[in-house]
Amino acid sequence: MSENKGTLSDTAEDAMSAAPIQYTDKVKPFMISSTEGISAAISRLENKLVLVKAELAFSNLSS
Repeated sequence: MSENKGTLSDTAEDAMSAAPIQYTDKVKPFMISSTEGISAAISRLENKLVLVKAELAFSNLSS
């Protein structure tokens, strides 16, 4: 039985035509809209990661 995994371009087309994808974290839902673009969404996630790392470092210092 063959498995159809699709190609990268198929996946990108599907992602662009789909409704916004919601990732839930502990703080609030994270939305990626098709108009925002993946690179902008990744940038927002990277910024959030920096804040989480700083918060962890601070909590380790204060404990």
